[in-house]
Amino acid sequence: MRLCDRDIEAWLDEGRLSINPRPPVERINGATVDVRLGNKFRTFRGHTAAFIDLSGPKDEVSAALDRVMSDEIVLDEGEAFYLHPGELALAVTLESVTLPADLVGWLDGRSSLARLGLMVHVTA
Repeated sequence: MRLCDRDIEAWLDEGRLSINPRPPVERINGATVDVRLGNKFRTFRGHTAAFIDLSGPKDEVSAALDRVMSDEIVLDEGEAFYLHPGELALAVTLESVTLPADLVGWLDGRSSLARLGLMVHVTA
């Protein structure tokens, strides 16, 4: 099911859909809601491993990821995050979204930013 802007507003009002903090009506357009980039990032350190085995016990997987990923980077208000050519960063949105079981959502990047080379890819 795809919701239009009126439906999104109604579902938010009814509590069937939760976006926190709630976006103003200007960020709800058609069947989309614009979310904002948060202030928490992690980048991959320079490493040469061809793969990271994610099939092991959780503590081993966490340790392997910690070896190749930076500590969490938390930006202060107004502070810039610089993504250098060839770098990959994981980031969070400022908003948290909770969907009911009968609704699916997806996250896409803005085409204006993609034309500048910044792309969003989400599979989880």
